[in-house]
Amino acid sequence: MQKIFKKITIRTKFLAALADKIPVQKMQSEDFIKELLKTNISFTDFFPQGFAVIRASGDGAIAEYPVIPGRKNVIFAESEWMIKAKNSEGVIISLPFRSRVIDEILVVIAIALRDESGEVLGVLEAPIFLNRPGFIEYIFDKDFSKQSDIFVVSRKERRFLAASDPNFIFKTTPIKGQDVFFDQVMDGFNGYSSTATSANDQMLAAAADVKSSDWFVMIRTPVDKVYQVINDSLRATIINGLIVGVTVFLVIMFFNLLFYSIKKGRCVG
Repeated sequence: MQKIFKKITIRTKFLAALADKIPVQKMQSEDFIKELLKTNISFTDFFPQGFAVIRASGDGAIAEYPVIPGRKNVIFAESEWMIKAKNSEGVIISLPFRSRVIDEILVVIAIALRDESGEVLGVLEAPIFLNRPGFIEYIFDKDFSKQSDIFVVSRKERRFLAASDPNFIFKTTPIKGQDVFFDQVMDGFNGYSSTATSANDQMLAAAADVKSSDWFVMIRTPVDKVYQVINDSLRATIINGLIVGVTVFLVIMFFNLLFYSIKKGRCVG
């Protein structure tokens, strides 16, 4: 969970530094801003979806890199993140939402660009698509997700933001009373316990908060798979123990025979 927090922190710092590189007198220069965004995206892999500078009115983008088809003409004036950025002095992180440009779940990191008097001249924004590799990698780890279900959940939105099973993405969370463990985690509990799915499958589940947000990550594994892993590990431990034991026995026997042979040779001599 600390990894997600660290990634958010790194991205907010990078965006703030990038905003400082855009001079007031160049705010309306599409060519300048595009070249600046292009140059800075090469310094990092934090923002594979790139950046855009949105007009202060919210009427589309002044410049963007790389181009996301349709983004430049979208009206962002009523977007939650646009309003929040214009009312903030620093970097903001939006609530999760489904993009109108690309049909995916994302959050936007944004910061208002202001002149010396504090007037907003535009908003620098960078989208982070939650269900693409690069931000929450372990959801896309096929070996891991074969064993377990992985969810990133927003308490405030009461939605699954990301999941190893695409069928859960942006669906609402279970209603209270359906899953006791899930209810506890929604109320702030961090830890692990046994639980059961709606199909009455027995599961072991663990959850932990993502620091600085209302998100939490939950991992759920069928009990029989856990026991299988334990049995496989125990079996491997026993086999390895037997191999080591036999090896040690043979080594001892070898040295005993060697010592015996040397001693016998001395007696004959």
